[in-house]
Amino acid sequence: SAVLATMSANIASNVMLELRRTNVKAPTATQEELDEIESRVRAQYGEQSDPYFATSRLWDDGIIEPAQTRDVLGLCLSIVSSTPDAMGHSPVYRM
Repeated sequence: SAVLATMSANIASNVMLELRRTNVKAPTATQEELDEIESRVRAQYGEQSDPYFATSRLWDDGIIEPAQTRDVLGLCLSIVSSTPDAMGHSPVYRM
């Protein structure tokens, strides 16, 4: 049920339609062209906002399935706790 997108398909299609309408160089768009743009944008968002689409292209660090959350968190905490602190580390003081 998760979706990865910066905006909804409705908003994205409205933005694309508005850009097409206000494009000075392009001739006036017909309603059929606008409907085609809207359907293409909605289809693209439907496909590309799926988390598996994004992770298959390595756009993120992967998906942790809910049943694996504890195992992954335990592994991360184990790695962090066993890693020695960097030598020569000095804190940053702020006033």
